[in-house]
Amino acid sequence: MKREPIIIVLKIVISYLVIAGSYILISDYYVASMSNDQNVITRLQTYKGWGFVLVSSIGLFLVLYKLFRNLIKEKEIQLEAQSLLQKSEQMFRLLFLNSGEAILLTNLDGSIDAANPAACKIFGRSEKEICSVGRNGIIDLKDPKLILALEERKQTGKFIGELNFVRKDGSVFPGEISSSIFYDADGKEKTSMIIRDISERRLAEKELISKNSLLTAIYESSPFMMVLVDKSGKVISINQAGIKLSLIHI
Repeated sequence: MKREPIIIVLKIVISYLVIAGSYILISDYYVASMSNDQNVITRLQTYKGWGFVLVSSIGLFLVLYKLFRNLIKEKEIQLEAQSLLQKSEQMFRLLFLNSGEAILLTNLDGSIDAANPAACKIFGRSEKEICSVGRNGIIDLKDPKLILALEERKQTGKFIGELNFVRKDGSVFPGEISSSIFYDADGKEKTSMIIRDISERRLAEKELISKNSLLTAIYESSPFMMVLVDKSGKVISINQAGIKLSLIHI
């Protein structure tokens, strides 16, 4: 690709030399054959010279016009591509900074290049600290799912699931993670991690299970008959007191 401009220029120069040399030799031959009068020959040579200058100027103009037009077109395409790239980078930057979920730009070896504000909030660390401790400093290394997650990402290029993470104070919390491998502008392999803290959801689930267990215990241990029916009136459950009462009546 780098030699292409040189090749084009060489082709133009060689073509010009061939055409110009041929023109001079052929035109000199015809001028000499048209008259023996030196004054006439001199006048014809002058006309021939100016004609050559005119034709050369027109040809040079057309060649340069085409070259500059292509250069301008390529420059416009390059500027447009740069503009689109800048807009894309700006959009990514806005998403990176304003996302409510933690976003980390990482490498396959576990080092971290960047962390957004949400990640700093979740882990209780500054971006500099997160980049300093790397992946091993924010993920619970005792989590048995970690090895499986890394292997899946290695094999498929991505991983979506749940892992345990560690805050700066040492507390462990569950999180949903989406991680994938991609290539940057230089063709280097990079990785990304999007993390959502689900500790509140897990707490709510535990509370719901606890309440359900309590309601089940009350339902089963109640001395009064309790019956659960669906919308159509069909009995779907009877507690122990109800079963005993039914047996007595039978």
